Amino acid sequence: MGAERARTWLLYLAASALGFEEKDRLTIHQVLAVRPSDTGSSGRPRTRALWLG
Repeated sequence: MGAERARTWLLYLAASALGFEEKDRLTIHQVLAVRPSDTGSSGRPRTRALWLG
């Protein structure tokens, strides 16, 4: 990793840390993308509760 990329990464991390410290400033949304089977099934549990068991 070059110095310029490292500085950019550190700036991103610092900005993210600041965003998490301020209430209602930063939110995270996660998406899980899978390749469905020929029948359209993903083979993954339908709810988070089923993932966690």
